Amino acid sequence: MGLYYRFTHLLKIHYGAIIIACFAGIITISPQIFLIMDLQKEYKGIAVTGTDAEEYYNLRVREAYDGHYTIASPDLFEYKNEPYVQPPLPELVLGFLAKIFGREPMQIITFGKFLFPFFIYFILYSLIF
Repeated sequence: MGLYYRFTHLLKIHYGAIIIACFAGIITISPQIFLIMDLQKEYKGIAVTGTDAEEYYNLRVREAYDGHYTIASPDLFEYKNEPYVQPPLPELVLGFLAKIFGREPMQIITFGKFLFPFFIYFILYSLIF
C-alpha cells in the first residue's frame, strides 16, 4: 500500500473531523473576515482583538518584523536594545514568517487564528479517537 492510498483512506474515514476542524477555524477568523468584507478598500489592516493582551502581542510581532529582535520595549524607542524581560520566541517566529512570505504581520496573525484552532481540534480528536 502506498502513501497516497493510506492518506486518501484516512481522509475518507475522518472527513467529518476535517469539516468540523475547518468550521472551528472559520469561527475564530470570521470577525476579521467580516470586517475586511465590510470595509473593502477602506480597510487599513486594523486587527479585531479578542483579549486585552492581543494588541500588545501584535505590537511585539510587529517589532520582530521590523528587526528589533530583543523586543525589550515595543512602546518606547529609547529602550529597544535593552535585554528583554519576556522571551520573544513566538513573536520572532511570526515576524520571520511574515518576512519569509512577504506579508504584513497582521496577515500572518490572522491566518494563525484559523490554522491554530484547526490543529488544536485535530490534536484533541486524535487523543480521543
